[in-house]
Amino acid sequence: MLLLFINKLLIMLLSLSILNLVRHFYFFIQSFIVARSGEISKYSISDKQILVLGFSVSYITMCIVTGVTF
Repeated sequence: MLLLFINKLLIMLLSLSILNLVRHFYFFIQSFIVARSGEISKYSISDKQILVLGFSVSYITMCIVTGVTF
């Protein structure tokens, strides 16, 4: 029972990590497109966001290497 709860929690953490990665990728592409149109746009990210993004990327990478078990 506890193992089932932990697995569901880890799956939820994986989905949140993927959403965080997609969010930052979207903002990066958006600032790139605006910069190409002539306006000055800078993609800025705080130290806390860098840390969370790093954890997200490392968790996704770990899940790819070890596999996801339901």
